[in-house]
Amino acid sequence: MRTLLLVHRCLDKAWDSLYFYSSTFYSLFEVTLNGILCRELAQESEGTIKYVVDAPDRGRKRCEQRPYGVATLLCYLELHLPLWLEMFNPVYSLCTVRCYGGPAQLQAIAKKCPPVAVAIARQKLEGKSFCKSSELEFKVVDVCDSMGWDSRLVKRELRALQWTSGPDGFSKSGVLVEFSDLSFHFRSRGDLTSDQMDDVLDFLNLRARRQEQTELAQLDMLSQALVRVSHKNYWMCCDEADRARSNTLKRDLEAFFDREHTGGENIREQQVIMAEPDTGALSQLHFDIRQFISLYGQDHILTGRSIARVFHGIGSPNFPAETWGRVRRFWRAHLHVAFPVIIREATKIVVAMR
Repeated sequence: MRTLLLVHRCLDKAWDSLYFYSSTFYSLFEVTLNGILCRELAQESEGTIKYVVDAPDRGRKRCEQRPYGVATLLCYLELHLPLWLEMFNPVYSLCTVRCYGGPAQLQAIAKKCPPVAVAIARQKLEGKSFCKSSELEFKVVDVCDSMGWDSRLVKRELRALQWTSGPDGFSKSGVLVEFSDLSFHFRSRGDLTSDQMDDVLDFLNLRARRQEQTELAQLDMLSQALVRVSHKNYWMCCDEADRARSNTLKRDLEAFFDREHTGGENIREQQVIMAEPDTGALSQLHFDIRQFISLYGQDHILTGRSIARVFHGIGSPNFPAETWGRVRRFWRAHLHVAFPVIIREATKIVVAMR
């Protein structure tokens, strides 16, 4: 029965983690398909611009998703036809070069290492001076894309700066090269029309809903299988194992994994009935939402979904549990209200208070 209780709690909380929201998708489009973090690479004959994109951690915060959530959404976009996005392996996009020999050593490196020279030249155009600087920090992927270089070979060349060869072999050169900022790396088309953006948004929204249906149905199937083989009290099965029920559960599990799941197409649609809160609970919810927006609306980009996550105690990149868990006034303050209901009501108030 304890296992059944945990499964039922999972069913109750499933919407909290599976519920997607259109603003999340639109933020993802701004980062990937609309050229905010994009840079023009080439122009094809028919006039369509291709981009090489490097989406660092700030992209995750804009989308209000954890890294695996953003990666999942990007994979969904990659499946869309026509192909608007092509994924590559994640890369460390930020390179830091420190020269313990001072500014003169950095200038000497720039003369023999083209990537360092390009990075310095780009930053000089922005007004930065390297006369007294012995450290250089730049986006290695941006430099590679602008020059048409292979980033793997460039990184190998940069790492080689840490060593010098001589008659006695290799020795340290006094240069430290570090790579950081693990980022999503993909090629994307920019400057999409409004109709194309709407088409991609509809596709992604439908794909996410189908995934919700699949995962909710899987939890429901597991719950039903455990209910069929459960006992009313623990003492009814504590003396000896019930082989018949154990075999029944094994067959159910084997049938579950043998069944083909195609994104929710072969699984019955879930009819989720949301319990509406009473008048008092709804009034308190509206009051807390307005207070939350008044206190934190200036410092954060708030959506109905982000507010609902706080009220249900679900951490996110912009509202980490380690920090916001101490805000007892709002954190997990409305667990008794269904997650989609909070999103619905919070969205209305956010729009009204803009």
